[in-house]
Amino acid sequence: MRPILQTHGLTPGTTLYHSAFGFARVESADDDGVTLSWERDGGHLPRKVRNENLRRVYSVCGADGFFHRAVVNKDALRTVLHERPADALVWLLDDLAAPQRLRDIMDWLVGRELFTAKTFVRWWGSAESLVKSDPRLSLEGEWLHLRTESAPAMVQLAPTAVAPEAEEMELTSIVQRGPLDEEVEVHDHGTDEIAIFVPLAPVPLADAAPPPRALAALGRAMAEALALCHGQGRVANPTSESSILNPDGSIRFEDNGPSSAPWAEEPSPEADIRAAAVVLLEVCLGRSLPAITDPAEVLPHVRHRVPDLPPSTLAPLFAAMRATPAQRPTALAWARQWASVQAAELDRARAYDAQAHVRVGYDSHIGRVKLLLSQTNQDALFVGVRGNHALLVLADGISIADAGRGDIASWLAVQAIARMWQAVPAERIVEQRLLDRALHLANRAICDHALRAAGGDLTGRMPMGTTLTAAVISGNRVHLAWLGDSRAYLVGPWGVSLLTADDNVSGERFLSWCDADARSWNSDGHALVRYLGHFDEGAQPAPFPAHHTSFVLRSEERLVLCTDGITDYVDPREGEVADRIGHAAMNLSPDAACRALVTAANERGGGDNATMIIAEADERGVELW
Repeated sequence: MRPILQTHGLTPGTTLYHSAFGFARVESADDDGVTLSWERDGGHLPRKVRNENLRRVYSVCGADGFFHRAVVNKDALRTVLHERPADALVWLLDDLAAPQRLRDIMDWLVGRELFTAKTFVRWWGSAESLVKSDPRLSLEGEWLHLRTESAPAMVQLAPTAVAPEAEEMELTSIVQRGPLDEEVEVHDHGTDEIAIFVPLAPVPLADAAPPPRALAALGRAMAEALALCHGQGRVANPTSESSILNPDGSIRFEDNGPSSAPWAEEPSPEADIRAAAVVLLEVCLGRSLPAITDPAEVLPHVRHRVPDLPPSTLAPLFAAMRATPAQRPTALAWARQWASVQAAELDRARAYDAQAHVRVGYDSHIGRVKLLLSQTNQDALFVGVRGNHALLVLADGISIADAGRGDIASWLAVQAIARMWQAVPAERIVEQRLLDRALHLANRAICDHALRAAGGDLTGRMPMGTTLTAAVISGNRVHLAWLGDSRAYLVGPWGVSLLTADDNVSGERFLSWCDADARSWNSDGHALVRYLGHFDEGAQPAPFPAHHTSFVLRSEERLVLCTDGITDYVDPREGEVADRIGHAAMNLSPDAACRALVTAANERGGGDNATMIIAEADERGVELW
């Protein structure tokens, strides 16, 4: 199942999926949208769906995929499950484009009414040996994987008739994916050129401006195009000008030679991956990047510009922008990563579990350098759990304050939120309202203390203040709020994605550049522009509005909160910071991962307080490590 980039190819009989409503088939289609026939009747289900809604919230099921078969001929699919279980599971994994746990597979099959829970257990008992022996599949613990080298090819070449106007096209590479994920149609002239018939005039990729939800589909198409190119022993040198988006969602490259941007590398497959990530970042932002040394410096600010990006979307960009070329994914692996992101977001809406609990780990250290200087730990944290509700709070005091102290500011902020959390009955928790009220009280408490410390006159003084990142988790739904540059990451099998955006001078300049108020962007500047402890020009407490985002934390994912003592010292490079955080969070318990990352920050300099909180949804119950 893939998001819909173009709607002109949706024909009667096509199967569509909506994460809340389920499956439907297209009855008819016109220029405005489609008429649907829903698999399950319901008065709330829409019959007529306009094109913009199709692109925004629907996915299309491939004609030869598991879910299309389950809708069209359930009995035939049930027969395949019994007679050729490995084939059926290959179709399922390919549709979902990500490894699946056995219990998730059971949920899908039971949900499609192919089995009951009891008959699934009996079926798996007889099918397991066949699945384990199939070279296309790999069973690792409770996870079933589709082997990359033997999975159904994401890019297939098939001869086809080529329109006369296409005969003259000279392209470095083209990959054609039809709107229904059908077989690729490419014509190879037997020379160094590949040509394809494009029904409508293509547009430069940078002008495509897809909705945030479609970025993963665009990334996957780009990666598949690169995979075809690299498979032919060529490099593509993609730039915004040479990457062309066809109306059917396919990508092609026109070879304009290597980029002259300051960040460009010598042409190579690894350089292609990084350049493609830059192109996708430009599409996301709606502007070509300025002349900066490292495009990865943009990543901590992206969500200021595009706050509604799905939670996992930035992960493939972090992976592609690793400073060391050998650590970047291949084009095929990158396509798989984008596909895994698509699958995660498709599953996220149905993964909500109001009864889920969380397991939480945490650790903090003053920092080896500050310890030697007899300084204080200006970080503060709070972890509270009440039934299936949890509160995680992390704050980092401003160290240069001379009207009060940073450690007092962070402590006051954490205590204000903790007190409100404890005062509100669990059944009356409204996440954003609770956090906004608590932050308002925390800002006043910090300002009052700073004013007393300054003797009532703040002239020429730096009032104390603090960053703050807080998460209220109800079941497995997370509501995140932040001010400052203490970060939150989402980590999963698909990689590591930054959920927050740094509130600093660099980010403010970046937004001005995005709004075309500046021709270039200077990425220097770590001074905070939003924090708790803010006064207005009349020296009255005036809280900054916090940033908010909400999402479902899936069972194989981890929520990571950390101060800049982690992100500044674990590694100086953004992609590598994400890589280290992801490796620890996915391979260790929450508590052990926090200890390992705090230790790593100390081993690599330890010049600042380092604090971590890691949470994972766990249906077994609450456990504080």
